Amino acid sequence: MNDYEGLTTEEIIDDIFTRAFVMMLGVQRPSEEVLTRFTSWCKMQSSKSGMAVTEDFVLAQIPLFI
Repeated sequence: MNDYEGLTTEEIIDDIFTRAFVMMLGVQRPSEEVLTRFTSWCKMQSSKSGMAVTEDFVLAQIPLFI
């Protein structure tokens, strides 16, 4: 698990999103437009659920977003 102290929510989501596609799936990261929409999705889901934006939370949101 990475140390995300000092990063914004957007930076945390970007980092995890990029690692999920490039490092875990071995594919190119989706476009910046998709990242922007995914970031909004994560922030909305976090707000609705009251859960913090963590690595596990963001990874769990990817299949729900797709």
